[in-house]
Amino acid sequence: MPDVRLPGYVWDSRLRGGRFRSVYEDGRLGRIVATRDIVQQLRTLTERSGRLFANLAEDAFTGRITAADFQRALMGELRALYNANSALAVGGWQRMGPAEWGRNGGLLREEYRHLAGFVQELADGKLSLAQARARAQLYADNAYARYWQEDLRLKQAAGFREEHLITAGDDKVCPICRAATALGYVPLGTYVIPLHVGCRCEKAYR
Repeated sequence: MPDVRLPGYVWDSRLRGGRFRSVYEDGRLGRIVATRDIVQQLRTLTERSGRLFANLAEDAFTGRITAADFQRALMGELRALYNANSALAVGGWQRMGPAEWGRNGGLLREEYRHLAGFVQELADGKLSLAQARARAQLYADNAYARYWQEDLRLKQAAGFREEHLITAGDDKVCPICRAATALGYVPLGTYVIPLHVGCRCEKAYR
């Protein structure tokens, strides 16, 4: 099950928009944790979950598990991933309130509806193995978006007005994201991450 592990970090809400900070052994607050460090955890969590989702789809395709078992497993993993990504955005599990849980619940109900259709097509033999794996991985993309949706809410509440798209910095960066990055800062809320399937870009704010 996905989890958020931030040993030695604490959320400092006194900083504009809130930031994670390291904690010394004596309890004193240390450095501000770089956003890139947090986003790297998010990417790792998302990629690991995407592989798991694809493998579960393959197990269902090949008959190692039933379609119903696949559906139950993916529902559970997806719920855990949505909640973990949201917690990472808002400052940890202790900062997940009724609003955050409620937003996830509403979005997950819609995801489950789409998942039911996916499972039925899989059971009916309408998908190839490659199609089943790719479609399962899309659910990880949607979960990646949850971090950025909650992050945007915090930044709006803190009075930030502009955002800058920053690419993942690897050789997989697409022309769409490169072009958006080249524009520099734009009005807050301009970009909805992921910008495309497999997008792992991030944002900076001012």
